[in-house]
Amino acid sequence: ALRDELQARAAAAAAAASSTASPSASPSPPAASAATPAPSAAAEASAAYVSDWMQLVDEWLGDRLIRLGYNFPTEIQSAVLAKLRPADGAAPRAPAAEHDVVISSQTGSGKTLAYLLPVLQRLQFLPRGTRRVLQDGPVALLVVPNQELAVQVLLLCNRILGGPPSTGTRSPGDPANIFTYTGPREVVLRGVLEEGDVERAEESLYLQRAHIIAGTPELLAAVLQRSEQRLQQAAARPKDDEQQQQQQQQQQQ
Repeated sequence: ALRDELQARAAAAAAAASSTASPSASPSPPAASAATPAPSAAAEASAAYVSDWMQLVDEWLGDRLIRLGYNFPTEIQSAVLAKLRPADGAAPRAPAAEHDVVISSQTGSGKTLAYLLPVLQRLQFLPRGTRRVLQDGPVALLVVPNQELAVQVLLLCNRILGGPPSTGTRSPGDPANIFTYTGPREVVLRGVLEEGDVERAEESLYLQRAHIIAGTPELLAAVLQRSEQRLQQAAARPKDDEQQQQQQQQQQQ
């Protein structure tokens, strides 16, 4: 409708200009204002959407997602993975590009997987069949606002990394059982969910053997203060603060 209106105005302007010019004058060219408006940000994002997991993540990860029922990425997942995937011409198993990324989208749009999948991509570089102590810290440190969300994130990681998708689905015929999993093995997940976890981190190798750690800001800060854990050296540090954003919005309203 906007384009039709602009074209109509341009035609009217051209007609008015030709009526006031001399008979021998050439007709005026169409006005430049009839140009097509620039596409919106939403249109650009939709045009860049990639619907095939295999174009966004490694084969093992794409296969696992499909077996778990995630047949297609959401728009926010496609956008984030496209931003972080290796540059064109890089080796097939090169690490993802290094970026600080802020993800903002509505609830239920798939933000958790959007920040988890780039983290899980890094796990392909871990040596298989080892339980070595990670002297330089974990591969990823997931900072979440509360204990419940930390548990949800760790359970999701476990399912993607070969764990059972839900109770009662461990039969050999299930498409997501452990026998169909081809990704990294022996990945250690740890949660800092209560004060007891902080004490265990201080007294043992509880966190030093972990590849992925999830916890709340307060408890993770206590680990840093009371032990020699090198959490700040994690290669990826997603921070999920959706709940805090929602509370701020409610206070403003």
